[in-house]
Amino acid sequence: EVNFSKGEMVTFYNEWMKTQIAKYKLWLEQGCKCIYTGNLINITNLFSSNKFDVEHTIPRSVSFDDSMANLTICDADYNRRIKKNRKPAELENYDEILVRIQPWISRVEKLKQNIEYYKHRSRIAQTKDKKDEAIRQRHLWELELEYWEKKVNTFLMKDVPTGFRNSQLVDTGIITKYAYHFLRSLFSDVSVQKGSVTATFRKILGLQTEFDKKDRSKH
Repeated sequence: EVNFSKGEMVTFYNEWMKTQIAKYKLWLEQGCKCIYTGNLINITNLFSSNKFDVEHTIPRSVSFDDSMANLTICDADYNRRIKKNRKPAELENYDEILVRIQPWISRVEKLKQNIEYYKHRSRIAQTKDKKDEAIRQRHLWELELEYWEKKVNTFLMKDVPTGFRNSQLVDTGIITKYAYHFLRSLFSDVSVQKGSVTATFRKILGLQTEFDKKDRSKH
């Protein structure tokens, strides 16, 4: 018999729920089918660990990347028996896989067009409010483009560059950059603070006691 503390149970549940949400998001992104096999994924089977895996598109041992952009819902048998620790470009049915990610490639091009559109809107805006709104929209599209370009690249790359392996180290910096400019269009005084400062605020607000570890479930 194993006894778990309340904190351990909460941590386990949060991690389990995080995985289920990731599965659902990836399922929608993939058009409800496995990118590798092309087979449709029935939602009743989606959450079965025996039928479908959340796998690292570029193997984690190579990329060290756990981000959603490097995750794929995959037929469990295909993942464990065929893909294993290989990149998509190394698979025998790679040409078929490329066809299945064409909607993603088209989405990237559409996002680039949206960004150019709002760049133009910000240049010709006749009022500050219209200019700020165009800037906000541009930054939102740029953040989405960042994600989808990386998603597509995980399927296109044949070699993993150092920059890709280290990309997760700068994700926070990328988010901060876009968030800063976005908020500047809404507020006159915006500053970026270190993690130690936000940790102090968590304690002031009662989200974390003096000696507790950070709980990422309290967004």
